[in-house]
Amino acid sequence: MSSSALVIGGGGGIGAAVCRRLSSDQHVVLTYLEHRERALSLAEQLTTSTRTAEAVRVMPPERLTPRAPLQALSAWVRCTR
Repeated sequence: MSSSALVIGGGGGIGAAVCRRLSSDQHVVLTYLEHRERALSLAEQLTTSTRTAEAVRVMPPERLTPRAPLQALSAWVRCTR
């Protein structure tokens, strides 16, 4: 695995499509605020013997604050170490 992709909102429709596209050659960290089951299911579907994915919940103090992208980036950094 040479690179990683951070997909904010990976549990949703467009985000899920982006995750599927990127997962062929990158480790995918998908973030979600809601739709935990969908995000975890997608991460499981994308994980095979040759590729990996994980779902990370972003917990902003209130919905969709300006801090949410920074928290997602912080989660991605922790997962890629």
